[in-house]
Amino acid sequence: MKETPSKTKRTNTKAAEYNLFEIIRNYTMVTFCAAFPLKCPEPAQWALRANGHCTDPSKYFCLKNDLINGYSENCTRSDFQQPGRKAVLRGGIDADECSEERFQPFPLKFYTNVSTHCLFLKSLCNEEGQVVYENGNRNTDTTCRCDYRRGYDFLVKPNNPCFCKPSHEDCSCYLKTCSNSSYILSTDYDCIHKTDLSLVTQYRTITDENVISGRRLDITESVPLEDNISFLVIREPQPEIRLIEGAPLNLQYNIPTKRFRLRFFKDRKYIGESLNARQNVFRKKKVTLEDQGVYYAKLYFIKSSITHVNVDSMFTSEFNPLYCIEGETLCLKCSVYSEDIDVEWFKKNPEMFKKEKINENENISIDTDGKDHAIIIKNAKLTDSGYYIIIAGNVQKQLKVTVKAFFKRPLEDTKIMEGIDVSFECEAEKPYSVEWFKDNNRISLSSKFKISKLDNNVHKLTILKTELEDKGKYRIQIKDKSTVSTAADLDVKGNSILQFLVL
Repeated sequence: MKETPSKTKRTNTKAAEYNLFEIIRNYTMVTFCAAFPLKCPEPAQWALRANGHCTDPSKYFCLKNDLINGYSENCTRSDFQQPGRKAVLRGGIDADECSEERFQPFPLKFYTNVSTHCLFLKSLCNEEGQVVYENGNRNTDTTCRCDYRRGYDFLVKPNNPCFCKPSHEDCSCYLKTCSNSSYILSTDYDCIHKTDLSLVTQYRTITDENVISGRRLDITESVPLEDNISFLVIREPQPEIRLIEGAPLNLQYNIPTKRFRLRFFKDRKYIGESLNARQNVFRKKKVTLEDQGVYYAKLYFIKSSITHVNVDSMFTSEFNPLYCIEGETLCLKCSVYSEDIDVEWFKKNPEMFKKEKINENENISIDTDGKDHAIIIKNAKLTDSGYYIIIAGNVQKQLKVTVKAFFKRPLEDTKIMEGIDVSFECEAEKPYSVEWFKDNNRISLSSKFKISKLDNNVHKLTILKTELEDKGKYRIQIKDKSTVSTAADLDVKGNSILQFLVL
């Protein structure tokens, strides 16, 4: 049957309308697809994307492309990088370090057909009571510690008492309460008095730089479209700063806008960000030798010039443990950076949880000779053993002193029957001249007492044919040094049988 012209016209019109609809639909799809930049698949969708995009899924990769500041995918080859590194595109596949929020420990390798990023996200240390101890590096995770300043301690003591590794152990913190309300936690998580804030502890102090927010750092984050900051220049401090240990550090950075906060880095490691966009300054109240390094600031992809911070040690002398023998002269020495620095001496009192300042007296003298300082203690006693604290400026050091007893084998109490010879014997650390006493009366050689010395260091007193009158306290001391001595009691029992026969 032959179609009429009107029917053919209607058919052609419908076909034209359908073609126009398809053109508009396809154009819309292309427009929408082009409006969104390529995003690499998550690990869970990686295999699905590889199978749908490539003939050989094992050669699929999706990597950061530095040439277009975006991501590219392809099916040409597979490659790997050593631990701590990832692959990027720079014309071809090239190596780059893991981003600051990720790490890849040894011996794990990065494979281009597995992921876009290094495998593991670093821990945030943002659970209750936690703060960051170290940010880790491209091979290691962030380490955490509990914030003792807010009363938190580790629920389970970690392998290293200074910090905890969240990827290996339980880093939970709990609120520890001291028995006395006037006590707080020290850096060692011990209860100390609130006034004893200068106590020397084993673990380092938490500073504001350690309290890094839980916000995940992402160096790939994009700049807000409404803020074109490519023209900004970060004005940094002088290129080199030299400080003395304990001095404050202030690195002032300036940018020609008050809308952004800078991030600060030391030796390529993130250390914090400015708290106020109007004052982009990195501060540290007291620098230590560990603060020496290269500092810079970043705002997205803009980086300031570097500043070398050099820290000179406050003390130029070493603090090795000291040993001396009771009765000798004890001399503690130190040298400081400058003649203008005052030095104070303290001794720890473990029973009072505090340190006590040492002042001069008839037995203690304090000397200063330019940069050199010393404290001299005459006739050292056993009680002079302990930890001494030397404070110069804002820096303090600790020195362990051990005073050994002169008589390493002291006299011992003895009981004897009347009429029998008895001996007292002791051993000294060094061959000194000594004196013997009975009830504070000096003993001399006689038909009653025999004094002898063996091997220079062993001293012996023999009492011949003891009598009841020989009962008493016997003492040996270094000659002319009554404070260095050892004593023992002699108890003489009467011989009742002998007395009966005599009667």
